[in-house]
Amino acid sequence: MKPKYEVLLKELKDDDEKTGENYILEVYGMLNYPSFEDILSENKMKMEDKINFLNTFFIKDILTEFTSKELENKSRDEWIIRKVNYLSKKNDYVCIKGDVQTIIHF
Repeated sequence: MKPKYEVLLKELKDDDEKTGENYILEVYGMLNYPSFEDILSENKMKMEDKINFLNTFFIKDILTEFTSKELENKSRDEWIIRKVNYLSKKNDYVCIKGDVQTIIHF
């Protein structure tokens, strides 16, 4: 995950350099882009700020990395993730909490 996140940060910083603006930082009220370690930490950023930033740029990558392999062949249900509310890493585990809904096929 870290290399993918670093590619994202490079793209955002390159955009800032090309435009001469720090639009994303201003929108999210940040002085600097959060490091990968900041994203995984529980106390480096306010959870709301972290989730807003991730939902915009990186949540699909995170969910694909940490859920698709674990859910293979465990359920035939299909789910929609409506909102991610919490993301943190503790030891070797990543904890993701949010609102989901099952898809019902007729």
